[in-house]
Amino acid sequence: MKRRDVVEVIRNARQNGEIPDLSGVDLSGADLSGGDLRGANLSGANLSGANLSRANFIRADLSGANLTGAKMDGARWHGVKLNNANLGKAALAGQQLDSVQLSGANLNGAVLREAHLRWSSLANAALEQAVLLDANLHEANLSGANLVGADLRSANLSGANLSDADLSEANCRQANLEAATLVGANLAGVRLELVRLSSANLAGADLSGFDLRTVDLSEANLTGVKLNKAQLYKANLSKATLVDVDFRGADMREADVSHSDLGGANLEGANITIEQLELAKNREGATMPDGKPYKAPEKSTAGGKPEKRKATATGLAAALARIQKQQGSEEL
Repeated sequence: MKRRDVVEVIRNARQNGEIPDLSGVDLSGADLSGGDLRGANLSGANLSGANLSRANFIRADLSGANLTGAKMDGARWHGVKLNNANLGKAALAGQQLDSVQLSGANLNGAVLREAHLRWSSLANAALEQAVLLDANLHEANLSGANLVGADLRSANLSGANLSDADLSEANCRQANLEAATLVGANLAGVRLELVRLSSANLAGADLSGFDLRTVDLSEANLTGVKLNKAQLYKANLSKATLVDVDFRGADMREADVSHSDLGGANLEGANITIEQLELAKNREGATMPDGKPYKAPEKSTAGGKPEKRKATATGLAAALARIQKQQGSEEL
């Protein structure tokens, strides 16, 4: 189908108050640059190699469409459905893709540098080796996504859902993962230098041997996390939930664990001072660096002294009253 045919289908549908139906149509290599395709049904269409520059796809349905090799610079995508679409190696740098549905889409090797993907759904999407440098993925749904080897340097993933995602060998250096959910995520070999993880949920993660020096993990949920032999020099763990964390052999010099919950944590062999640990709000059930169980300090008996003094004072007052009474009787 050529451009004039597409224009005619769209015009006729809109004149009849219908949704333009181009589903399953072969538009490979077609020139649709600047075209008005708002709300059109292009599900399953073949748009490979097509020129889609500056095309308006707002709220269009491109589910299952093939867009490999398509030219898409300047296209408008707000609210578009691209579920299960093929966008492998797509050039989408700087594109506005907020609130776009990309669940199950193939974005392997796609260039999404500085792209805007806030609130977008990328659940179970394939993003292996994708370039997401400086991309904005605030509160995006990336659950179950394949991000193996992806470039996420300096990306904004605050509030994003990365549960069960595969981030193995991904580069997340200086990324913002504040309040992100990473439960069940595969973090093998991921780079987390200078990452912001405050208030993030990493419960159950395996971060054994990871370099987390100076990383911000304040108020994060690290319940059951493996951090044995991890580098945590000057890491911020203040107010974090560190229940049942394995810190064995970890370098925790100058790490901030103030107001954190270390209940049940294993700190055997960890490089951390008692002074640091005393700032935690809870250490019940923890294993201390010397391998011994935490023992709460004995309560001071000084608290009983005021009661003793009070009882003595009462006794003296009673004795004085008796003496005064006795003196009064003698005078009579």
